[in-house]
Amino acid sequence: MVNRKQSAGWYKILVTTKDKYGEEVKAEKIIYLMDEQAPAAEEPVVLLLKNKSAEPGQSIGYSVNTGFKNIWLIQNLSRSSQERTTSYESIGTGKPYRNNIYVKEDDRGGIQLNYAFVQYNRFYEGGESLDVPWSNKELQISYETFRDKILPGSEEKWSVKIKGSKGEKIAAELLVNMYDASLDQFKPHAWSNLSSLWPVNVERIDWVKDNFTSVQSVN
Repeated sequence: MVNRKQSAGWYKILVTTKDKYGEEVKAEKIIYLMDEQAPAAEEPVVLLLKNKSAEPGQSIGYSVNTGFKNIWLIQNLSRSSQERTTSYESIGTGKPYRNNIYVKEDDRGGIQLNYAFVQYNRFYEGGESLDVPWSNKELQISYETFRDKILPGSEEKWSVKIKGSKGEKIAAELLVNMYDASLDQFKPHAWSNLSSLWPVNVERIDWVKDNFTSVQSVN
């Protein structure tokens, strides 16, 4: 492999090998290589996230970059707390828009980030779903079992300890089911994930671009 610095832009990675039968096998993948100083040098817009998930009290940092000399960016943030904000930013090559979103307790369920702009009679839009998990609803569950070995015919006793996400004491309701795990080879058994009980923010802005239509000419 040649170790050399590549310039920013689009590349195709092609790998060729042979399988155990001697037949040629190819795999290819298209990637975009960024430059830290100009991450969107050849792209209309590039959204860079420092982190896509955060807990309340933390921040989510990001930047919106463009390869155009100057654009007028419309940005919208939709939060689970029903708070929606729209801002208008002027950005350009080497002049990205940077922002830090302070995450609040009401933001659990996620934040939706959307943006749009028009350049050279073309419409561009994009967005990202930022995760603010319901980690405060997670439980720590541990099991203990005991059987008095000196008492013939003694039954095995089970105990379950349930703690909060930070190890604190909580009140909980328990539904217990026991089965023969050897039957998993015929049909696996597992409880359904109950995380769907907690809402997820899926609200996003769909920008209307019907005024932009294609025009054809006939010679």
